[in-house]
Amino acid sequence: MDIGVVYNFTGNPGDGDLVALNSIETLVENGYSVYLYTSMPKGIWRAIWYFNKDSEIFRNVAIKRVEILGIKHPFSI
Repeated sequence: MDIGVVYNFTGNPGDGDLVALNSIETLVENGYSVYLYTSMPKGIWRAIWYFNKDSEIFRNVAIKRVEILGIKHPFSI
């Protein structure tokens, strides 16, 4: 089964990033094909490094960049 995860990883890892990583990790470990939709694809790799996750688990996650308009937040691009 394919699962789409929509999460806006940014350049500053936080609690939401950890929740998203744990969710993706659980889905992958249970055999799901995961598609991540985010505005900043490099942000997931920063979060993986920051939270000391096993990056090998995330290698098969299909990461799709999407444009997010109108979101103004000091921690986001």
